[in-house]
Amino acid sequence: MMMAVPPPVVTHYEVLGVAPTAAAHEIRRAYYAMARRHHPDLGGTRDDRAMQAVNGAWAVLGDPARRRAYDTELGFTARNEPLVGAWATGSDTSARFVFVDEPDRPPRPARTPADHLVMVPVALLAVAVACFSLSLVSASKALWVLAVVLLPLAGAAFLVTPLFVLRRERRIARVGR
Repeated sequence: MMMAVPPPVVTHYEVLGVAPTAAAHEIRRAYYAMARRHHPDLGGTRDDRAMQAVNGAWAVLGDPARRRAYDTELGFTARNEPLVGAWATGSDTSARFVFVDEPDRPPRPARTPADHLVMVPVALLAVAVACFSLSLVSASKALWVLAVVLLPLAGAAFLVTPLFVLRRERRIARVGR
């Protein structure tokens, strides 16, 4: 009599194709890649079990608390990773959503007054429309003339501003901020 061999145990890490030491953002990337590969609506495999395994792995590894418990169950050592995209309790015991930037994403540079240059054409157009509207209501010829002068300026600003912004971005990329 032949004895049935139990199927090999596959960990959630193996399902997603990541190492047990993978960071949270690596696990998320692997989940999205595997979900795209196996999702039936995206032309993936028609095997529902594969998609269920991917979703099950993400349900455990995507939640830091469940991942720690799973790692303990497997005998891995605990990691001190930041809480990313998970519910946490604060000192006041109220729940809040905590989001920590991914380590592979560069920090966003501080805004400068020159970054707001793109708003100039919009502001000119808004003032031109407001002057034209007020000139119709008040029958003021001066407001109508101001609207007629500001409208072409706004149009020119819509054409020229992107050139200035691109030039500035190229200079920042070359020199560094």
